[in-house]
Amino acid sequence: MEWRRDGFTLTTERARVDLDVVHRHLVDSYWAKGIPFEVVPDVQGLRRWSLLTRDAHSLYARVGFTLLARPERWMERWTPDAYAGSQAETKSGR
Repeated sequence: MEWRRDGFTLTTERARVDLDVVHRHLVDSYWAKGIPFEVVPDVQGLRRWSLLTRDAHSLYARVGFTLLARPERWMERWTPDAYAGSQAETKSGR
């Protein structure tokens, strides 16, 4: 599946996903700051994805995300600085 808009492409085709670019974006994001490169490829092929967003619900709904069917079954253990202690080098050597 693939969507294009304003010069951007969103795809579910693995061969087209540039993991270096994905990692460079995530490593500086507020939601995955410092994430090691190895973690990014490790999440490929999962059967269930969960997503938390402050304000992009309608964006993610367009690519198949829905509200939780059974929210009472979900629990959370939040570690906001999970990658802060990781000094793992990025694949690009940054």
